Amino acid sequence: EEYAELTSAIAEAPGVDLWLCETMSSVLEAEASTIACRKANPDIPVWVAFVLRRSSEAGRVELVDGTPLVDAVKFAKKYGIEALLFNCSTPQLIGDALAALKGEPTDGLLLGGYGNFWEEHKPGWSIDQQESEPGKGDTKASGLQVRDITVEDYVCSTRRWACSGARILGGCCGIGPDHIRAMAAAFAKPS
Repeated sequence: EEYAELTSAIAEAPGVDLWLCETMSSVLEAEASTIACRKANPDIPVWVAFVLRRSSEAGRVELVDGTPLVDAVKFAKKYGIEALLFNCSTPQLIGDALAALKGEPTDGLLLGGYGNFWEEHKPGWSIDQQESEPGKGDTKASGLQVRDITVEDYVCSTRRWACSGARILGGCCGIGPDHIRAMAAAFAKPS
C-alpha cells in the first residue's frame, strides 16, 4: 500500500522518466515496489538496487536477507527490470557480487552499483545496532565509516565493477562529489 501511494503521487509529476527502487533488502520487497511502479505508470522503466551482505557460510555474497544473487537476476528478468544494481554496500561486496554474476546469463539486463563508505554488516545486523554517530569519532565495529577508502581506491573499485559488466556506476552514503568527479574523469579516458 505504501509503495502504491508513493508511486501514484510521483507518476503524476512532470518529468518522471525512471523508477529507481533502491536499497531493497529482499526480492519480496523489490517485487512489491516494482508492481506499484508498473501500476502507477507501466511506460516508465524500472531500475532496482539491492543491499548486499557476505554470508556466514563460505563468505558468499548474497542479498541482505540471504537470497542468492541468481534469484535477484531471475526476479529482474521476470518483471522486465531494465537495470539490476547493488547499493548501500561496500565497494568490495559490490565488486564480488558483479564478479559472481559475470558468468550468469543476464539477457541485456544492465548491471551496476553505487557503493558506500561503511563496513560490511554481519548476518543478523539491524539498524538499531548502529553504533556510530556523526562527530562521535568512535571505533566500534558494525556500521562505522571505513576511513581508509580514498578517492583513488573507490575509482579502482568502480573500474573493477566495469570489468565485471557494470554499466551504471555511482556512489551512496559517504561517497561525495570528489569521488564522482574522479570516476567521471577516469572513465572519460580510454583504459
